Amino acid sequence: MRRVSGTAVTDAVSGFRAYTREAALRLTLLSQYSYTLDTIIQAGKLGLIVTSVPIATNDPTRPSRLQRNMWHFIKAQASTILRLYVFYEPLRTFTYIAAPFVLMGSALLARFLYFYITTGVNRFVQSVSIGIGLLVVGVLIFLVGVQSDVASKHRQLTQEVLYRLRKRELGGGVKDEV
Repeated sequence: MRRVSGTAVTDAVSGFRAYTREAALRLTLLSQYSYTLDTIIQAGKLGLIVTSVPIATNDPTRPSRLQRNMWHFIKAQASTILRLYVFYEPLRTFTYIAAPFVLMGSALLARFLYFYITTGVNRFVQSVSIGIGLLVVGVLIFLVGVQSDVASKHRQLTQEVLYRLRKRELGGGVKDEV
């Protein structure tokens, strides 16, 4: 969680939060499941200052009404983290997904070329068709990442407009920055 958010929060899933007015205006909940991870990741990606304060907790007196079991909790939190990571780092995510396809496709094409150049025999023709197919898939996945990155920039602009609108509605005004 620390790596994804870029923060040093020690207990990410604790529901205890305190926000400054500015931070509350900048944060927009995106997750249906858990606002705790959502706000920490957003705060880290927006460059907000996040501090972790240790607190004492009471022993559990009853089973959780929110969590059925530990596996349900882990699955739900992992999907939230993954979804938000892709949301904030789309190009990096899709590049990681595309890389194995591009590498395998390149390796198969290199295999064909090596044997074709050294022996003059084209007995590994299947490497060409499979290699090109893998390369095409990898390039298409990468292009989805590029498109997602462009959409992410539009989201950032929309977030800034939403922040300014919220601030104006609350009477705080907005300083025009140059």
